[in-house]
Amino acid sequence: MRTRPAIFISSTIFDFSDLRSALKHWLEGQGYEVLLSETNDFPVERSKDSYQACLDAIKKCHYFVLLIGTRVGGLFDATHQVSITRQEYRSAYELAKQGTLKIVTFVRRSVWDYRHCQRELEQYLRQEFCTRKELDEEAVARIMERPSDFATHAQQIVSFIDEVARTREMRDATLRAEKRPSANWIHIFSTFQEIADCLKIEFAVDD
Repeated sequence: MRTRPAIFISSTIFDFSDLRSALKHWLEGQGYEVLLSETNDFPVERSKDSYQACLDAIKKCHYFVLLIGTRVGGLFDATHQVSITRQEYRSAYELAKQGTLKIVTFVRRSVWDYRHCQRELEQYLRQEFCTRKELDEEAVARIMERPSDFATHAQQIVSFIDEVARTREMRDATLRAEKRPSANWIHIFSTFQEIADCLKIEFAVDD
């Protein structure tokens, strides 16, 4: 039985390995139990696959810290192109709606800026070329999904951020004067210190 508040850190591992380990070290020093799927102290039921082990672990946590960068990671659902990180978030969001878990989301500043550029490009293509029928929706989608040195699956990352921000739900709720979605605040970061400063407030940590 857990005696310390538990935090699940969700992200792709390849591009966040140093940051994940630094967060674990720092948060455990503050008295929290920190779950990272790549560490030896991660709770695992040997009869289950690694993805299910992560989803089960989230249910036992008090906090879910999500880090979004330039990678998509392994696919939980290949048919619908849903990554395991995205599925972890969806599981956490259902718990957050029930009030049993709190979500804290961080997006790299470069990724946040890239998302804005992608939106501007899509709007430009639709206004300048689709209206003149020089491009159709399929052509626009191919352009937006083009791989780059920055992100090989840019649109998946952009749509993930939109999902976390509940962008469509916020817009629809505002237009209809309905209740807006919760647990959709996103923190933008460039350094570990920016994450730490935010979590100090969230977890009431004293230096």
